[in-house]
Amino acid sequence: MSRKSWKKCGVIALAIALVVICIPSFALGAPSAASLRGKTIYLAMISVPGIPEALAHVGEFEKETGIKVNIEMLPEKTLREKTTADLAFGTGIYDAIMFGLMYVTPYAEGNMLTPLSQFVDNEDAYYLNRIKLDDYIPKALKVNSYGGKLYGLPFYAESSFHFYRKDLFAQAGLTEPGSVEDIWQAAEKLTQKPNLYGIIMRGLRGGGLNVYTWTSWLWGYGGKFFDENMKPILDSPEAIASVKSYTDILKQYGPSGVAGFDWSVVRTYATEGKTAQFYDATPFVSMIEASSSQTRGKWDIVVPTEIKSPAGHFAPTIYTWSLGMSAHTSEPWATWRFISWLTGYEMSETLIDDGFMFAGALSRKSQLDEHPETAKTYWAAKTLDALAKAPLDFRPRIKEWPAVGDAVGAALSEVIAGQSTASEAFKSVNQQVYRIMERAGAYK
Repeated sequence: MSRKSWKKCGVIALAIALVVICIPSFALGAPSAASLRGKTIYLAMISVPGIPEALAHVGEFEKETGIKVNIEMLPEKTLREKTTADLAFGTGIYDAIMFGLMYVTPYAEGNMLTPLSQFVDNEDAYYLNRIKLDDYIPKALKVNSYGGKLYGLPFYAESSFHFYRKDLFAQAGLTEPGSVEDIWQAAEKLTQKPNLYGIIMRGLRGGGLNVYTWTSWLWGYGGKFFDENMKPILDSPEAIASVKSYTDILKQYGPSGVAGFDWSVVRTYATEGKTAQFYDATPFVSMIEASSSQTRGKWDIVVPTEIKSPAGHFAPTIYTWSLGMSAHTSEPWATWRFISWLTGYEMSETLIDDGFMFAGALSRKSQLDEHPETAKTYWAAKTLDALAKAPLDFRPRIKEWPAVGDAVGAALSEVIAGQSTASEAFKSVNQQVYRIMERAGAYK
């Protein structure tokens, strides 16, 4: 398959953990800028907050460097399928890809990405000063590393908030929800079906969909995915209690069909004034406060660690969207120059100058330290606080996660849809996850 022909890859089921690829080593020392002129690179990306605004400046990069950049924008599911197939089979369609943090481990263990440390170590001081590697939020770099090597440069990092309509709470005589009980009480009191629902959260199956938000509840109830021997314990009383709480509140006070809702449907309900509460990712602040939002100015937030729960408090989520280099790129330095430019300090400053607010989607300390107006806007400082308190292994960063996350997401969705009880579904999925881990050789 020729990468320049951009032939489409079909949907391929991949056993990521079994793929072993040899990573090429590249000559040490940064090449001259002149030697990179005329090079062409290919990327697969997703449109997350800030990316459209950043890509509007690609022409400036091409003019300065002489490097031609071709970008294929893809929906998240398609992005994962096409890029994983390309990386696993070594077809070399893409020089760089955009990926979420849960794929750092499988890609690194499968030798699918080129470690970026060699470029950092050999880059010219001029370019390093423009990138400012030490300005990235440390945790955002840490979750993009594996085995002491850096595999991705984060474009942004996100956490999670509990969002609530402060106007509706005030009218009902309710105060800021500081506990699970408060969330339940508000959901009951404010539900006025079919025009207003007490709460909405993700119900659609997927390790990055309903599992992403439910995992905060899992931590809050004292549950875990695995014990110290990596044996699944999703059938524990704590885990089942978290499932029951998450699903029951949606069934009682959420809209019908919520088992099929992803984050985009949550956004619609929030911006159209159809929900009094929702729990989701911090980038939602830029959506609910957009000029097009019917509920702009009516929201407030609670950081998850401030929500009391049976085991103490909720755990904030953590997620990054990053750019990494294919192990099969034929243009390593041209690719490095682009991904470091796109995620670098200068691009961050350019976006802020353009009026883009890194509300809920931070990647750099300077976005707050050098721009106090940003820190005061849309709870940006609280986003950084939530990220600082988020567990590094909020969800298990293991190579088996794609299969594990999908299985757990399917079980969770079944419970929300009323097709199974929390106990039945999670006793069953616990056995399923055990088999997934066993087949992957986790218990040898």
